[in-house]
Amino acid sequence: EMMGGQISLESSTDQDKHGSTFRFTIPYVLANARVDENHDESEAKSGSSESQSKLPKLSGKVLLVDDNRINLKLAGRFLKSMGCFSEDAENGRIAISKFEADPSFKAILMDKEMPVMDGLEAVQHIRRIEVTENRRRIPIVAVTAAAMAGDREECLEAGCDDYITKPLNRTALHRML
Repeated sequence: EMMGGQISLESSTDQDKHGSTFRFTIPYVLANARVDENHDESEAKSGSSESQSKLPKLSGKVLLVDDNRINLKLAGRFLKSMGCFSEDAENGRIAISKFEADPSFKAILMDKEMPVMDGLEAVQHIRRIEVTENRRRIPIVAVTAAAMAGDREECLEAGCDDYITKPLNRTALHRML
């Protein structure tokens, strides 16, 4: 009602009309949104105003680490559109196993907070593996909803090379990689 709408409720115990009906109305105006032919719908939703065709194609395999399947799916689609392919891990412990088993990853996108083993602990394990096994240092980007003062520094101190906040923006992710 504060927005100019209405709410109504009809309940009945009659044999013919048993149950409840809830209704609401909200006045609105349709926006004149236009999606450029060079942009797909997910790019428009991601906040990107730059055409993906202006960015150079990337290649290589990226390890995506996040406990949220939707985040994994979105990041995977972004990477695919950039020319990369990805492998998923649902927590830090799985990420470490995949990193140890496959030296072909070019980068890791690591969620900061996850069950089983969080991202920052996993990063520290990966950095120790690199040293003890004399492996090249893999770029690790912390991906997190945490955007408070000190969060970036915490990720860098744990061994991440960079930091990006959720929701992911395709162009920002591309530039970072």
